[in-house]
Amino acid sequence: MKLLLQRQQLQRLRSQSKQQLLLRQQQQQRRAHRKQKQQQHHQQLLLQQKKRRSSTAIHFSIEAAAAATAMPEAAAAATAAAATAAAATAAAATAAAAAAQTETVASAVTSATNAAHDYRRVENRICFSCCSCCSSSSRSCKVAAAAAAAAAAAEGLAGAPQQFKSL
Repeated sequence: MKLLLQRQQLQRLRSQSKQQLLLRQQQQQRRAHRKQKQQQHHQQLLLQQKKRRSSTAIHFSIEAAAAATAMPEAAAAATAAAATAAAATAAAATAAAAAAQTETVASAVTSATNAAHDYRRVENRICFSCCSCCSSSSRSCKVAAAAAAAAAAAEGLAGAPQQFKSL
């Protein structure tokens, strides 16, 4: 009788362990399948982003070429103004670094930061007003707007080194 009970118990344990093993295998298969699906989805997203970026870059290069042929002087002015603004920003950063060695650290850093924010604010304002009035086919006024924004920023930033010297 005892032997019979022990055999039944062993059989139950074996069947339970087989069931648990099957369940574990099924779970592993589900996980592997889910992971494979996620990887495929991720690959598709990366491919879509790559396609989007390349088409956007092509679109912008076509617009830039059209704007440059339509208004070459505006394109040249935008390039020059952007270079001037970059130089003025670099000068303001240098002045801020020099002022950091003196006692007026906080005001120098604040002035440089404000100048950079002013440049972005002016540029965004002009671009927003330009984009709201332009049709999607003619964007040549964006070049003029960018030139105006860069020129305004260059004027605003050009005075920054003198302000730092006076500190």
